[in-house]
Amino acid sequence: MKQLLVYYYRVVHCEGGHFTWAKPDQVPPRDIIRPTKTQTQAIDEIMAALAVEDEAEAELALKHAIRRLYLAMICHTVSSVPFKSPVLSFCAMLGRKLVIFDYACFHKQDDEDQIPVFLARMCKKFFQQLAETPFGHILQWRLYLFKILHLVLSEYQKAHSLLWDELLFGGKGLIPMESWRLKDDLDMEEFGGSWLSHPSNSEFLDGAKLALFRRIQGNPQLRAMFLTTAADGSVALCPKAMKIYEAHAQDFLGSGLILCHVPLGPPLRVSELLSEKLVMIYVQYHKGQQQSGVYKDNIRFLPKAIGDLLLMYIAYVIPLRQMFLRQQTPGALISPYLWSKLDGTVWADDTLAACLAKACTRAQVPWFKTAQWRQFAASIM
Repeated sequence: MKQLLVYYYRVVHCEGGHFTWAKPDQVPPRDIIRPTKTQTQAIDEIMAALAVEDEAEAELALKHAIRRLYLAMICHTVSSVPFKSPVLSFCAMLGRKLVIFDYACFHKQDDEDQIPVFLARMCKKFFQQLAETPFGHILQWRLYLFKILHLVLSEYQKAHSLLWDELLFGGKGLIPMESWRLKDDLDMEEFGGSWLSHPSNSEFLDGAKLALFRRIQGNPQLRAMFLTTAADGSVALCPKAMKIYEAHAQDFLGSGLILCHVPLGPPLRVSELLSEKLVMIYVQYHKGQQQSGVYKDNIRFLPKAIGDLLLMYIAYVIPLRQMFLRQQTPGALISPYLWSKLDGTVWADDTLAACLAKACTRAQVPWFKTAQWRQFAASIM
C-alpha cells in the first residue's frame, strides 16, 4: 500500500512525472493514467494534511485522506482503456482486498455490523468481471488465463495423440527423444548441422531415419495400408496412404504451431535455464523490425512436454515424409522449414489465425472473436 501511494505521488501527482523519455515518441505512464476528480482531491488533501503543524490533527487528517485516495483508485470506471487507472498501472493486484477491507474497518469502526454490508455493496459494484473497473479488468484477465490454459491442454492432447497414434504408429520400441539428454552445438558451422548430426546424440538417433519405414515393412496392417504391389511384382508406396499420413502431419503441425505460440513467455532466468535442458526457439525477426530495419535476437524456450513432441516429430516423422516426397518427386528435398507442406510451400502468415480459431472452437473458448480476447492474447504472445 505504501508503494502504491509513493507510485501515485511520483508518477501521477508530481509535475512532470517520475519517468523520463528515452525517445521523443515514448509514452510514459503519466501520459496514459487519467486520475479522477476524487483521486485528485484526495491527493490534494494528503498534501494539505502534511502541512498541518498540529501533529495529532495532521495524523487524523492524513489517515482519512490516504484512505479516500485508496478507495478512489478502486472506484474508478476505466471503460475500454484500463491503464488509465493508477491501480492497474501499478499492478496492485495483491492489495485489492486489503485496501477495501481496511477502509471499511476504519470508517465503520463505530458500527461493526455495517462492515459486511459496505463490503458487499462495494464488491458487487466494483469487484466483478462485468464491471468496467480496474479489478473488473483484472478478473476478466484471470478468466482469460484459465481459458488459455484449457486451450493449451486441449491442443497438447490432440498433438500428442496425432503424433503417437497416427504418425509414429503407436511408437512401440522407438527411443524417446527427450531434451534433457540430447546435446546441441549452436556454434556448429557445417551446412545442415543440427542436434540430429551431433556425435553425442548418435546412440539415440541410430536407425531413427528408417525406423518408421521398417515398422511399415514389419507390420502386416501397415504393410497392407502403405505398400502396393504392381503387376510386374514391384512394390511402391500407396499414394492414398501417403496423402492421409501427410494430412495427419499437417494437423499435428497446426496444433504444434499453437503450442509454440501461446504458452511462450520471456526468456528464462539463469537458475531456471541451467537446471533443465529445454528446446529453444531462436529467430531474429521482431514486431518493430519493419520500422527500424534492425534485426535482434528473439529467444524463447518451450515447456518440456511440448519441446519433446517436436523432437520426436523431427527425428522420426520428417525422414518418413522425406521418403514419401521422393516417391512423388525423385531427388526432391523436404523443406528445411518446420511449418511447411510436403511440396515445400511454407505456411502463410494468416495460417496461425485459422489454427487458433479452430483450436478455440475445439476447446470451447468463447471469447476468441471478441476485442478483449484479441487485446489480451496480443499482450501475452
